[in-house]
Amino acid sequence: MSRALHVLLRLQREGVETHQIALARVAEERTKLARAQQDQDIEIAGEKLIAENDPPALSPYGAYAKRNVQEAQARAQHDATLEREEASLRADLTAAFAELKKFETLLEQQTLRERVAANAAEMAALDESAITQSVRRLRNRD
Repeated sequence: MSRALHVLLRLQREGVETHQIALARVAEERTKLARAQQDQDIEIAGEKLIAENDPPALSPYGAYAKRNVQEAQARAQHDATLEREEASLRADLTAAFAELKKFETLLEQQTLRERVAANAAEMAALDESAITQSVRRLRNRD
């Protein structure tokens, strides 16, 4: 049974690692989206300043700003999707980790039972040896 528990424990650890990797990937993607939004905000501020100081640039700025608003909305929607995925992955990771702890506890209990059984067998062997020696001594005295 111990061998089967080792296999299950290894598989569960791999499952936990898989969830951790997926969670890291989603977190990294969300970070990239946030950076892209910050970069876009900085770029928009610069373009707005140029448009305010250069009247001929004001006309193309409107289309530019509209496109950027649409990109920001798309980015926000994608981030919301990633946020839901991240929450789901966190819940899955928590469940997988709880299962891992169950298997670790089972393995510890199995190891303890095996150790107790081995100690009992050793004690029985020592008792048998002691009884045999006592019987020999008694026979040698007679």
